Amino acid sequence: MKKDRIMENHEFQMYWISHANPEMVFEWLKEQKLIFRYSSSREEIEKVLIERHEPLINLGLALYVELSGETALRLFRNGDRTIKKAVLAGPSIEEGLDSRAGPLSPAGALYEDFKEILDFFDQELLESALSNGSIPDHLLVSLYKKQEPFANLTDEQWLRAIWCTTSNPRLGTPYDGLMGSSGHYRHYKVFTAGWKLFETLPVNEVSALLLFHLGKSLLPYQPHDMDVHATIKRWEKQDDAHFAGCRSALAGLIPVSPELKNSDDIALRESYYSRFTTSNPEEIKELYEKDYDKFVEVAIYNPSLYRNGEVREALSECCWNCNLSSTFGLWYANAFKAQEERLTEEHPEWFVDFDEDIPFNAVKDPVMRANSRLEFLQKQIKIISQNLIGDEVKIALDQLQSDLAKYCGWLAIGGLLIGSLIGYLLSKWW
Repeated sequence: MKKDRIMENHEFQMYWISHANPEMVFEWLKEQKLIFRYSSSREEIEKVLIERHEPLINLGLALYVELSGETALRLFRNGDRTIKKAVLAGPSIEEGLDSRAGPLSPAGALYEDFKEILDFFDQELLESALSNGSIPDHLLVSLYKKQEPFANLTDEQWLRAIWCTTSNPRLGTPYDGLMGSSGHYRHYKVFTAGWKLFETLPVNEVSALLLFHLGKSLLPYQPHDMDVHATIKRWEKQDDAHFAGCRSALAGLIPVSPELKNSDDIALRESYYSRFTTSNPEEIKELYEKDYDKFVEVAIYNPSLYRNGEVREALSECCWNCNLSSTFGLWYANAFKAQEERLTEEHPEWFVDFDEDIPFNAVKDPVMRANSRLEFLQKQIKIISQNLIGDEVKIALDQLQSDLAKYCGWLAIGGLLIGSLIGYLLSKWW
């Protein structure tokens, strides 16, 4: 009998997790991840696994399972340093560090231990928590504002703690819930607090280095009371890459416009190069001739410049021209090639003509593959509809595509529906 079938039976499941070798249990925990949060057997499973006293099983629990507050606390206090780091790096801290919970709630179980980490400023443990995308939002906001529990940190410790967040994926994650809700407001408070640091940190090399990296991680979201241009001016300093990085990050809060493209500040022009779109390969050559390697090293990572074959070819040519005059050898061409290969997997429809075979099967993730198929189909429908279909049908098709893209979990279903509709419509004309 297959393991999945056995695990449907509670008695068999408990027997299996009690006797299976630790390596198998570790892999199983990795597959289950957040399932315990909604399982009626959550506490029983946690108890059985904890009482096996197997370090590898404890590591799997800490890394992959959203544990109850009591179990997370037990693991943290009784585990070695590796287990402590794993608990702080795992999903349990979303509840375990939520100090706002009421006295009857199991949430916040790890909060006092986290405060001890701050008191001793154990940066290794602190980094595990602050770089974890599951950390409660209010702690990130409190850190950036230097409020409790971070209020007593020295200035040096505070900056080092902020540095720990620069690799946190939460800083670049947009809200996927109801816009305008209280959850939406709380989610974006993290971005606001992060960007406000550009206004408040002292203007020096240390702050510039920190904000350069923080700005690369933060989702562009302008605080309502921030004067972006004044803040950019605050970080003006010639020939300093980190100051320029601060200005370039701040320019990301300004919409793509001729203001950025024609700026006298290379940092602002780089912000433009990282985000602009064009279907004109001559524009690529024009911008290259203006800033050479400064243009190329940013434009290489602008995915919009890979959508159009002629634009892509012009960018490739600029990379090779940069190689000929650079001490970095083939770095630019190799970086372009690596980016092209990555985007070929994510968006194969960008790299072929309509009448050629499209390598969708090269995309390993099934949802991404379905999205790529539908995106390609939508583009071709638009081309066909512009040439063959009347205005009323165009409007109906556009609305259908929009609804499918918005509401279908598996967008491939939408692709099939649209394909069937187009096939029917075209049969009427042909």
